[in-house]
Amino acid sequence: MGALERIRAGGTFVPLSLTESVLPSRVERSRETPWRELTRRQCDVLALISEGKSNKLIADELTMTESTVKAHVKQIIKRLHVANRTQAALIASRASWQSARH
Repeated sequence: MGALERIRAGGTFVPLSLTESVLPSRVERSRETPWRELTRRQCDVLALISEGKSNKLIADELTMTESTVKAHVKQIIKRLHVANRTQAALIASRASWQSARH
């Protein structure tokens, strides 16, 4: 009804389904630039993961608890749409996280 009223008043109407295909999906955008999905602290954790550091060493370096690191790792894996921390580390190393972090 709102579309008909808008057209009757001289306006235009474009169905949402026509505009959705033009815009990349959230998953596609995150694959193009996966780091945009991460917080600054998650980026710090990911940089250390890509250096091969354990959760304990990451916690010590970033002065946080291991459980906080685990929570960050879980969110990193979810936001990057990967299966494990190794895949996340590969993405980080390809994106040169180490140089971006320092």
